[in-house]
Amino acid sequence: LFKKKKLNEVTQQEMVQNIGTLRKIYEKVKKLNRLNDELKAKYHHDAKYVRIHKRLMESGALSAKERQIHEALLGIKAAADGFVLKNPAVMNHDDYFYGEMIRLVIDQFKNKRGFPLNAETSKFINQLVVNEYRREYQGMAA
Repeated sequence: LFKKKKLNEVTQQEMVQNIGTLRKIYEKVKKLNRLNDELKAKYHHDAKYVRIHKRLMESGALSAKERQIHEALLGIKAAADGFVLKNPAVMNHDDYFYGEMIRLVIDQFKNKRGFPLNAETSKFINQLVVNEYRREYQGMAA
């Protein structure tokens, strides 16, 4: 809108013309924030799982309804959070943590909900989960 112009170089007429566009952008931002807040509430305000959910939906790796993915991720969240809270030192053992999380992913998606997972999809989901927990742990440890 104001590309290559300093704000003081924008005329009043240009500013008036841009107000409508700016309002539309603002409304889109408000709607996106509301949708993000609703999704965050579904995951008990855990931003890790919102990001995992979004990446899964964007990737198209699973041909399932959003609700089914949500339920599987909530199952992983409950088990993984409990696992990490009982033994926080597990975050220092990458291979072990990765192995435990892949078991949770397969259990929740394939065994409990019947998703047709292949090795590639399982690893993709697991990597999303593991990366989010690592990011959170490193942020807390820093």
